[in-house]
Amino acid sequence: MKKVLVSLAAYVVVFAPSIDASSLLPTARAQSIRPTEQVLQNFDTQNDLPDPNIIFSLVNQERGKSGAEALRPSPLLTNIAKKRAADMQHNDYYAHQSPDGSFYYDSLVGSQYSNVYSCENLDLRFDKTNKGFVADWLGSTPHKKCLLNPDVARAGYAVVELKQDSSGQGISSYIVVAIHAAE
Repeated sequence: MKKVLVSLAAYVVVFAPSIDASSLLPTARAQSIRPTEQVLQNFDTQNDLPDPNIIFSLVNQERGKSGAEALRPSPLLTNIAKKRAADMQHNDYYAHQSPDGSFYYDSLVGSQYSNVYSCENLDLRFDKTNKGFVADWLGSTPHKKCLLNPDVARAGYAVVELKQDSSGQGISSYIVVAIHAAE
């Protein structure tokens, strides 16, 4: 039997508010992390699903290769990613815009990330290969820019499983939601 792997990398949604660009210039950060340093992840994992911690680690390896600093987990961005992933699972869709018309950045309003550059990467695969999600993003110019943007410093990741039909039968697919933001 021939195994076919399918991946659907969605377009990237970027939020870049009209603010003074000098506020996005790199600043001396007391907690600056070099790509070679270990970054502890704190993303929820579930048995038998792709691991968001491994995906996050693989993204940081790619950032290191490009000269960008390692991403650090953000509890707020992680919570938003989890809510978005759960909404896609519950409402059976895969898109940057939810059925109610909202986008990830609507959840950033009033937070520390409401006036900084941010982006959301989504990927849907029919296999659980952690490296596959990162490879898909790297193979898409807008996704790659989101992952490797040196201004991006924080991230939140979440993973959910979708069933092919409402009875829970059929082929499973897996969605990774990754939200990145500057500080």
